[in-house]
Amino acid sequence: MLPQLLLIRGDTVHWPIWGIVALVTLLAAPAQGASRKDHDDCKGQKIASCTRIVNDRSESARNRAIAYNLRGTVYSAKKDYDRAIADYSEAIRLDPKYTHAYYNRGLAWRAKGDHDRAIADYSELIRLEPKNAFANYYHRGLAWDAKGDHDRAIADYSESIRLHPKDAGAAYYNRGNAWRAKKDYDRAIADYSEAIRLDPKSVNAFVNRGFAYDDKKDYDRAIADYSEAIRLDPKSVNAFVNRGVAYYNKKDYDRAIVDYSKAIRLEPSALRYNNRGLAYDAKKDYDRAIADYSEAIRLDPKVAGSYYLRGDQYRAKGDLDRAIADYTEAIRLNPKLAFAYNNRGIAYYDKKDYDRAIADYNEAIRLDPKRDAAYNNRGAAWRDKGDHDRAIADFNEAIRLDPKEALAYNNRGRAYADKKDYDRAIADYNEAIRLAPKEAVAYSTRGLAWHAKGDYDRAIADYNAALQIDPKKADSLYGRGLAKLRNGDTAGGNADIAKAKAINANVAEEFDRYYGASTAHLISAAKASPGPGGDCAAAELHWKSAETLNIVPGYQDHLKRFPNCAFAAQARAKIEALKD
Repeated sequence: MLPQLLLIRGDTVHWPIWGIVALVTLLAAPAQGASRKDHDDCKGQKIASCTRIVNDRSESARNRAIAYNLRGTVYSAKKDYDRAIADYSEAIRLDPKYTHAYYNRGLAWRAKGDHDRAIADYSELIRLEPKNAFANYYHRGLAWDAKGDHDRAIADYSESIRLHPKDAGAAYYNRGNAWRAKKDYDRAIADYSEAIRLDPKSVNAFVNRGFAYDDKKDYDRAIADYSEAIRLDPKSVNAFVNRGVAYYNKKDYDRAIVDYSKAIRLEPSALRYNNRGLAYDAKKDYDRAIADYSEAIRLDPKVAGSYYLRGDQYRAKGDLDRAIADYTEAIRLNPKLAFAYNNRGIAYYDKKDYDRAIADYNEAIRLDPKRDAAYNNRGAAWRDKGDHDRAIADFNEAIRLDPKEALAYNNRGRAYADKKDYDRAIADYNEAIRLAPKEAVAYSTRGLAWHAKGDYDRAIADYNAALQIDPKKADSLYGRGLAKLRNGDTAGGNADIAKAKAINANVAEEFDRYYGASTAHLISAAKASPGPGGDCAAAELHWKSAETLNIVPGYQDHLKRFPNCAFAAQARAKIEALKD
């Protein structure tokens, strides 16, 4: 299984309430220094007027504290949080019980990302005014949430709700976010629903409830919530992006593309182009996907994931050199991106540069030792280098990391088959089929193992099963043709092989290359005994089958069986021509 980057969702939005408290207690009348106009202008949050008041020692400590608080709110509005905090701290020094200054300083600490100091200020506020602390519990909950301590956040949101249940929409909403962070999606949905009941026009509550339904894979309800958010706010980029993700998860790629396109039109960004690129990728529209990833790179050339995703498209188109160049740039931008090493390894593998492929898989495993795909892919490279024991060891580890990954069982089965341990191979193919009964590949490889054991009827049954799933699977048609030839059905065998070649002209070479060890032991004409004329009497029939296959192992098999018969010289010439 090849790794993919996750779809990028929009942000979980926190619902803020009760912003900066500028003025509740009015400034007292001026004494001597600062003028009445300064007092009025400071109330209007003019920095110069507030500065004259705080510098006037004739003003009361309370008036100066209020002026510091007011000036701090202006600095906070300008995002000059250091100056704001200095002013709030001075207000607190002048009046240690001035709750507005604690409250505003807590907001400023949180804006700076200093959640511990924010928590300390909210805790002091709760101590100073325990009966009017619903907003303080709420903001302390936000700070706990930002620290990742969701249990304490939930406790604070719950206390805020208890103290003020009629104005608790924001507390319900953010408690829902905390439950969702804990993966308790049902409780999250219940809280978002209560927030919606209190405020039916809350776009963010509909969007985040959609997130929770999405997390439960209830995509229809998620889409309904995102659609309501869009109805309430037709310019909600978050709602369009996330509805697009839900459609993508439902495999409704066309609708996903429509929603991503609307989000891009409203607010272009690299991540949104990447999301639309993933939808085009799912439709196998690689050129449009490449165009979107290229635009994402133009908008933000430092996003490693955009190069990685574009590399996947080039690899899907068979442009391995461009793919490798993109993976290499992704790695340069983010040397810890295990995905990029893994997929660059796949590109090297496809170029048959197994040593470089293995080196990349090694690095992917070093960066992420739990990445089963890298072990699986490295095992395939070891197998193609002929080191079946190392291959099996890697497939074992891939299976240990993900016992439900059918591909690892199938690949280990192929390694056992290469060692001619067909019973173990068949056991692995059986498990691959049990895990993924709708995948054709394991039926086809098990058919090959039955073929090698001489059980042509079972081989044909497995090829039939593979072809029922994928009627155009050329290697299964080809394998069935070989089995029919072995079973004496020359006409049926040749017909299957001809159909396989019509689908894929290179099927014979690819069959031999894909299944590893030479397939010559699978190739023969009818299993009837030689006729009365001796071995050479059967040579013509075998020669026709070898010509139908037109691969080196077929002609080699003919020479081995009929070295002194009429077609031996032609077989040698064919072998030399194909080798050239």
